[in-house]
Order: sequence, then structure tokens, then C-alpha cells
Amino acid sequence: MSDLEYVKLSELISEKPRNGLYKGKEFQGKGHRWIKMNEVYGNDFFLDQETELLEVTESERNRFNCQAGDLLFGRTSLTLEGIGDCLLVGDVDDVPIFESNLFRIRFNLEKAYPLFYYYFFKSKAGKLLIQTIAKQTAATSITSTDLIALPVPYFPVDVQKEIADQIYLFDKKIELNHQTNQTLEQIAQAIFKSWFVDFEPTRAKISAKENWQALHQPIETSSPTCYVEQFDSPSQSHISLEEAMTQAAMAAISGKSIAELDQLSPEQLEQLKITAALFPDDLVESELGEIPAGWNVKPLEDVAENHSTTFDFSKVDEVVFVNTGDVLEGRFLHKKYSSKEGLPGQAKKTIKKDDILYSEIRPKNKRFAYVPEGCDDYVVSTKFMIIRSLGFVHPRYLYQILRQETTIREFNLIAESRSGTFPQITFDSIGYMPVVVPTEGTQEAFMNFFAPIIEKIDLVVSEEKSLASLRDLLLPKLLSGQLDVANAA
Repeated sequence: MSDLEYVKLSELISEKPRNGLYKGKEFQGKGHRWIKMNEVYGNDFFLDQETELLEVTESERNRFNCQAGDLLFGRTSLTLEGIGDCLLVGDVDDVPIFESNLFRIRFNLEKAYPLFYYYFFKSKAGKLLIQTIAKQTAATSITSTDLIALPVPYFPVDVQKEIADQIYLFDKKIELNHQTNQTLEQIAQAIFKSWFVDFEPTRAKISAKENWQALHQPIETSSPTCYVEQFDSPSQSHISLEEAMTQAAMAAISGKSIAELDQLSPEQLEQLKITAALFPDDLVESELGEIPAGWNVKPLEDVAENHSTTFDFSKVDEVVFVNTGDVLEGRFLHKKYSSKEGLPGQAKKTIKKDDILYSEIRPKNKRFAYVPEGCDDYVVSTKFMIIRSLGFVHPRYLYQILRQETTIREFNLIAESRSGTFPQITFDSIGYMPVVVPTEGTQEAFMNFFAPIIEKIDLVVSEEKSLASLRDLLLPKLLSGQLDVANAA
């Protein structure tokens, strides 16, 4: 370690650092992508993410633009551990603008490989280095002037590239896993929407019943009243009304055509028949419009509660503090331990498995997550609602309701109509929301279908954690030169 070369960061940049741009609401909503603090907290790399938009002049565009290789740092944080979070701008086709709570570091590419220094500042050593320049008042802050005066490890650019590209292989695999989980979540949401929003299995039964009855209409002849059957194929002449409805529902549940059902195994067919039998063949009126007969509608406050228990800090020295910016569309964005000393005042609530974290602030930002196992040492912000099922609906079912786009839009309207510093909801303000409550058997069937998806998601998450742990183990050794890149491959 003693012969490791260090240089001041200022020697590696191509221009002076710059703080970002803020403009009023009249300029927001159109124009260039606007990179804000939540992008830094929620992402490692800035690529094609959708963001808020900002209209800028040509002069502002020239001064506050971002290009590939730029490193954006957050200027403030509620905690010392959170200060210095950064985001690396990747290959972008447009010209994003960065906001005033960030500052930009632009490297001299002949001296520095940006990905290498991104990983350095994300490492424990880099974090500790940044904390030496942090100023702690009401919030923790750093300045770009202090940052570029810091000594950073230096290797020839080709060595920097070898090291950073090796580490990036881990992040690339983690991102692929994340994309896999997104696909699995989309499958789960599609099943949920089919069963509990569009009621497709019930509607399929109703349609099959109407078609079957139309084919068995009595007609008048000179002889006593008789029935004339009309069929598309000879095989249909032997099917009963019950069988017709069951087949239609099975097709709706499986996403296959009736003809394709023959391709399934006997076990799969039997499971589909059992599930199809759970759906009624009639719709009835409710305050939400038509719903399957036998199902109910209850307000959210009757099926769930906003649970709040204060975390017991006396039993731990470190915790994982989760703020509203630390979850996104079901993902926990970090698992970083912090000393219980010096946590912000809003770090108070405890959570348990099957709770639903839902940020009160700006619902459209989708800061929510389903709590898995292993979160006993998590303490969360008071700005979260901790929504817990009262038992009438399965927690996973409730979570799918709360993450529906229609739900988010409704919550956001409530938040925007509130008079206050920022758009916000409370459990009291959303407790009226009507929730369709299916029969217990239908919910159990949904969970049976959903269970393999959950298992795959959990496996992928477990692999992500293992990859992240290995990356974090190798990271300081590679960055310091203790481990040769060839030995890490």
C-alpha cells in the first residue's frame, strides 16, 4: 500500500466542477431530461431513465449539460453515511441537465477512466475519504472545491480501465438479474390484472354460457317443441354447459386457447380445472361497477392498517436506515449499515416480513416495496406508511393493488390536491379507497400461481446479494492494487 501512487482529483479533471441548475415550475414539464437527487439515490448509472423535464436556454444547456463519463455528486444528505453518493452518466443520445443539488465532475480522459473513479467513490475507502470533508449542520454537505482537493489513487489509464471493467462485469450481471425480476413482476401483474381487475375467467364463463345457450335454442316445428343443436365441429356436440364454461375459464387463466389446453400435462389441467371452479359465472353490480358474484368491496381501511411501532435501538449498534429515496418500485436500493448514533430524527419505524412500505411523498415516484424476510435490523423513515393486511386479503394481493397504475394515479391526485410544502398522502386520506375482496379460495389460487414466480424472484435476489458481496470484497483490493486484475478474473 505504501507505494501506491496518489494524486489530487483536481489533476484528473478537464474543467472546473459546476453546480447544477434550478428553474421554476413554469419551465418544468418539457424540454431536456432533468437529473435530480432521486436519480443519484436510485441508480448507479444514468442511461435511458425517464425523468422530469426542464426547458433551458442555449446558454444553460452549454453550462449544465451532461455527457458520457460525467460524475454527478449529491451535495447534501440527511446522514453522514449518505454524503457523496454519485451517479455516472453513461452513453446517452440526448443532452440531460443536472439540478442544483448536484455538482458535476468532468474528467480528462487522457488521465482518468471515469468508471474507475466512480467505483472508487462508491467504495468504502472513497466514502470515508469524502466524509473527511463533510460539514455537518442541519444536514450533511460537501463542496466540489473540497472534493477535488482530495488525494485519490492513480494508475495508468489502461490499468484503470482493466480494473473498472472487471468490476463492471459484476454490476452488469446484477442488472441482468434485475431485468429478469422485472419480467417476472410483469408476469405477476398480468395475472393479477386478468383475474382481479378485468375478471377475465368470469367473463370467459359468461361468454361461454351465452354461446352454449345460443347453440341450444328451442325452435318451433310442426312437431312438439324440440331443440336443434348447431356446432362448429362434431366434438362440440358432446360438451355440456359446465364443461364449456370450465374450458373457457381454463383458457383465460392459462393464457392459452382452448385448443392449446391439450398440450398441457394432466397435472396442469387438473390444477386449472380446480382454479376455474373458483370463479363464478356471473357478475353483480357494486360501487366499483360489475364484480364477480360472491366477491365483496371493502374500503382499504377495513382490510389494512397503517402500522407504526418504534424501533428498539437498545438491542443493536448498527441498523439499515431506509429513507423514502431508498426504495423504488419494489426494490430496496441498498443494504448499508449505519451506526445508530447520528441517524436523522425520522429514522424511527420498525418493519416485518409481509409489510408494505409506501412513501407518503409524491406517489407518482413509486417509492414502495414489499418487505421480504431478513429485515429485522431495518429502521425506516416516518415518511413511510407501513401498510399491514388485517387478514381479509393476502398481503401479496394487497401489494399488487397498491402498485397498480390506476391506484398510483388516484393517490397522486389526492397528494396534488393537498395544500402543503409538497404533494403528500396519509393513510387517512386514502383509507376510503374501495378494494375488491375475492373469496379466500380465489386468493389462495392466485398465490399458488404466484408462488413459483416469488421463488424465482427470491433466487435472483439471493444471487444479486452474493454477486454484490463478492464485488464489494474484491473492490478495495483491486482499487488499491493489492489484487492483480488477472487474478480476479
